[in-house]
Amino acid sequence: MSLLVALLQSPGQALSTKALINLFQLPDGSDRIYSWRIPDLERRGYIRKSPDTNTYSLTAKGRRAALVAFLAKRLMNLGEGG
Repeated sequence: MSLLVALLQSPGQALSTKALINLFQLPDGSDRIYSWRIPDLERRGYIRKSPDTNTYSLTAKGRRAALVAFLAKRLMNLGEGG
């Protein structure tokens, strides 16, 4: 859900693979999300990758899921990772 919300809140609602990795990179340089989550979200139809720009954006299904997650987090006053 954090990835979907990050895309929802990004300018233009699209980010490159590198930008997505940077958002979820650990201090030691390893990533905690890209290795399996981005391909999984794409396979399940939450995001799609543009072949022209190599950026990911939300599908209608992903947008609904991101909005529900975003509103639930605000309602429960949860911070990052909550």
